[in-house]
Amino acid sequence: MQYFVIRHTDNIKFIGHYPQVQKVHHNCSVWDEPKFIENVGFEDIDFIPITSNVELHKSSKLTDLIQVTSIGFTNKLLVSEKLMYALKSQNGNTLNFYKSEIYQRCKYVEDYYIMHSPRTNMNLLDFQKSEFVLCKLFEKVKDLNFKDFEDYLEFKSDLKYPLNILASKIHFLPEIKNDLITLIDVGGGVKYVVSEKFKELIENLNCTGIEFMPIEYSLSEWLHSEKRKILYL
Repeated sequence: MQYFVIRHTDNIKFIGHYPQVQKVHHNCSVWDEPKFIENVGFEDIDFIPITSNVELHKSSKLTDLIQVTSIGFTNKLLVSEKLMYALKSQNGNTLNFYKSEIYQRCKYVEDYYIMHSPRTNMNLLDFQKSEFVLCKLFEKVKDLNFKDFEDYLEFKSDLKYPLNILASKIHFLPEIKNDLITLIDVGGGVKYVVSEKFKELIENLNCTGIEFMPIEYSLSEWLHSEKRKILYL
């Protein structure tokens, strides 16, 4: 089965203005409030987290996926109600969504949500085929090889900052059937990966603001690929 990484598009034709967001409004002390969404990791929670609100540029389009690079949205997706229901339809209760209204031209747009994934799916990787590197911050130190998920976890548990693991090539186990996968220790920190079936569902719903990058591409390969250029003809 083919898999694709969900990416925000930066094409002005589809988003109106780049970047889409001009300001972020926080509703708490972002450093001291444990219930602030930024401080919630990949874990189950028993409370409603405090979210932030974005303000779009006047010329930005209201896409179903909004790109936000600010604190409050790190490793999370800001999605429309339509895209939220699509994501829920494939994953039941494994994902959580919390209201995060948008401002534009002094008006509220209420039907937007932050997606929170309570767990990651690194156990779905074929570790013998996947490739990893040990990095010091963003600089490669050496190549790594892992026998399996447990081997990866054991190695990671001994790492101390500023060392970290980065997956340079991803292969999934052949028997997996998941339609949405959350990966960490990858380029960009976190990747949300969808099956070809799920990609087609989202496209058929005409969800906007999204690019689907084939999992086998690196970001630099994808940004300069002919396949991506064709999308914007």
